[in-house]
Amino acid sequence: MTFDRPITALSSLAVAIAMLSQAATAETTPAQTLAPVIITGEKIERTQAESTTAVTALSDEEVDNGQFESVMDLTSLVPNAIEGAEGVPNVRGVSGSGGTAGGVTLTSGAKPRISTSIDGMSDAYFGEGYNLDSLWDVEQVEFLRGPQSTLQGRSASAGAVVVKTKDPSFDWEAAVRAGYETADEETLLAGMVSGPLIEDQLAFRLSAQGSLADSYIDYKLDDGWPWDPAETTRTDVRAKLLWMPEFLPDFSSQLTFNQRTQEGEYMRRVTEPYDDYVLDGDLADINHRVTDSTSQALVWDMDYILSNDLTAYVTYTHGNVDSSFEMAGNGSSNIGMSMDVTEVSNTLDSRLVYDPSAGRLQAVVGTNFYQRTQDIVVVRGSGIDGDGSVLTGSVYGDSTFALTDSLNLIAGGRLEAENQKRDVSAYGNPLDSDVDTLVLLPKVGASYEFLPQNTVTATVRKGYTPGGGAVAFDGSYDYYEFDREEVITYELLSHLSMLEGGLVVDTALFYNDYSDFQNFSGGKIVNVESGRNFGAELSASLQATAGLSLTASMGVLSTEVTEASGAVADLEGNEFANAPAFNASLGAKQNWNSGVFLNGSANYVGEYYSDGTNNEDHKAGDYYVLNSAVGYENDDFTVRLYGRNLTNETVILSQSTRTVKEARVATPRTFGLTVDYRF
Repeated sequence: MTFDRPITALSSLAVAIAMLSQAATAETTPAQTLAPVIITGEKIERTQAESTTAVTALSDEEVDNGQFESVMDLTSLVPNAIEGAEGVPNVRGVSGSGGTAGGVTLTSGAKPRISTSIDGMSDAYFGEGYNLDSLWDVEQVEFLRGPQSTLQGRSASAGAVVVKTKDPSFDWEAAVRAGYETADEETLLAGMVSGPLIEDQLAFRLSAQGSLADSYIDYKLDDGWPWDPAETTRTDVRAKLLWMPEFLPDFSSQLTFNQRTQEGEYMRRVTEPYDDYVLDGDLADINHRVTDSTSQALVWDMDYILSNDLTAYVTYTHGNVDSSFEMAGNGSSNIGMSMDVTEVSNTLDSRLVYDPSAGRLQAVVGTNFYQRTQDIVVVRGSGIDGDGSVLTGSVYGDSTFALTDSLNLIAGGRLEAENQKRDVSAYGNPLDSDVDTLVLLPKVGASYEFLPQNTVTATVRKGYTPGGGAVAFDGSYDYYEFDREEVITYELLSHLSMLEGGLVVDTALFYNDYSDFQNFSGGKIVNVESGRNFGAELSASLQATAGLSLTASMGVLSTEVTEASGAVADLEGNEFANAPAFNASLGAKQNWNSGVFLNGSANYVGEYYSDGTNNEDHKAGDYYVLNSAVGYENDDFTVRLYGRNLTNETVILSQSTRTVKEARVATPRTFGLTVDYRF
């Protein structure tokens, strides 16, 4: 790869940062300490220095600054993470969507490799990311990189995304937002209200966001089409109720309900030339697709302080997802395929956290039970009709033990048993699958604090993605089974706090050894014998002055299929799909005492292959994106004018060919305006 493009993009922002620093000097005070960051994704609250995994944590001010629309957009701030074409991040060169996507996911029960949870509720995944995760009223987003299976369990062999939204407050607060974007003519309305129902005992929070958009993609349609895929509506409504009873001061309970809907476009696919942003449905084997999805989640959290050192946590979640999908095209406006999926899930997680203010041991132990049912109806020819279920039970733990004042021993693990059942008829062929899995996922390591809040940590841990059974999409529709995928990761981390806490630098070195790597080839999920990836990551934050903050991140990566045989023998020696060798970002934000603010970021993603065959015609990546926002803020309102992809880069996330080439693309240059009012 050449470094001309990333150097051009990042150096232009570096020049802007230098000018910003000079402008800030006259009006701001010397450097200040960065706000402490508490990581919650490891099931026990830890500072970033205490964390035992590579993690990027982003605050509400960092995510809701006009530069980002959804959780997926935040990957630009994370080393060795990129936006995935299927709506799930790709981390360290491993596809977050798992070994397959689309309809194969539904009939096989294949799992993603990235777990995404919002307030403790894991997102459903049907082979595509249907519902975008809104950033309105979000408190913190954590990207945990590398296998997180020991604490997160299934669907976390490549990492986890943990989203925490804001909780109810016992002081009245409310806010509204109105906004508009140019690229897809999107209008947005949002609101929030929170306050006490019973003083110091019962509080609520209600937030909502809705948007209407008309896609920047030109779908060439005539009047005979059944719908316009360009039109998209989204809603996101969340209600929380917090109870802290006076008669039981050590107990608290919070009930959260969330409903997200999306109707319209969900796959941003275009035909060549890509920078025209056109999908020509008159071409053979090109189709237009729309979705109508509703996701409901109920989360019940209960905490009880048993003593000064010991706290019990119980979380129950219930999810209900209804998703429908229609496809028309191939030169015809008739609906060629429809799909309806209903998924109901229940999770019960209980854990004890031992976290004394002074003591050698810090630990969490817990149990987790997960149950899911899924009904599928696909109409395309004889189609697919059936149901499936998953039942999982596990015990887990994680601990650090202080051998000395500076040296800690890390130990943990998870024992998980899973049963998958699927009873499906696929294009006339029956699929009766009953697959059991029992897996032990150990974790060991050590950390050394050589200065206060300055640590070096080394860990070895195991992750996995469950196997399953499926029908082959190779014309035969025969039933087959595939094995679980396992990975051993070796990670060396450092956390450095300098300039009296004004500069924080985190680094990571990692090596992942995969066995039975799941890969989609020839219409089947095939286990590739072995593969490996290794690399390095760096992220830094600097509070240069009271008003100026700077951030930077960088990831370098190497991937290889080290052994492959049989139908996938040609993959041996290839790179993983979606694995750029380099990505980097720079960011800056300046707040002036007058209330005016200015922020900007530059992100570069290197070139990568869209699939494991390393087809040269299907390369993607090699793009840089510049974002910026300027505005004014006081106690009552905020006005923000922003621009995304200011250089109008054609961002290609993936390419593929059936009879003609097509690509999945990100948003071209767009400008937007939001107005917030708080009262």
